[in-house]
Amino acid sequence: MGISLSRKLNLKLNGYPINLQKPLDDQVLKRHEVKKAGFIARLMLKPEKGETIYWAKHCTLMYLDDDPANVIAPVIGKGTDPAQRLGTTAFFHYTGRILSGFAFQISNHAATAAAALETFEMRVRASIGDPSNTDSYLKTWKDAGQKLIVDPPAEKRHGYIHLMVA
Repeated sequence: MGISLSRKLNLKLNGYPINLQKPLDDQVLKRHEVKKAGFIARLMLKPEKGETIYWAKHCTLMYLDDDPANVIAPVIGKGTDPAQRLGTTAFFHYTGRILSGFAFQISNHAATAAAALETFEMRVRASIGDPSNTDSYLKTWKDAGQKLIVDPPAEKRHGYIHLMVA
């Protein structure tokens, strides 16, 4: 069996490696500023039966390698130009205490989110090849029973990176 898509992408949230089908270790997640979603968040996210969600806000996503250019980090604060603001939130979906999905949201400004996702997509293409589909604004890669989706802001203010068991 080949290397999984999650390992090829080498995603790290606040330094925590994101490997699908990895068992839940809530103490390690907590050390990386990832916490269990509360009641209100669960109402908004509507998890599937048996699914537990953990999340992080104002988090940093590193991908592919340790190159500082391969990072999506929040740009927030009172002195930040509103046109340059970038908010980030991450969601970990555990089914039966096993990581089955991960979503990274880039928010606050559609143009900034689109630019960050365009850079991410370009670097992922260079590293693992072209997406499986090219017929929509969504870009999808499938490999070894896993799926990566890049979802740019289009008609909304937020963009997303989804990694899930296919």
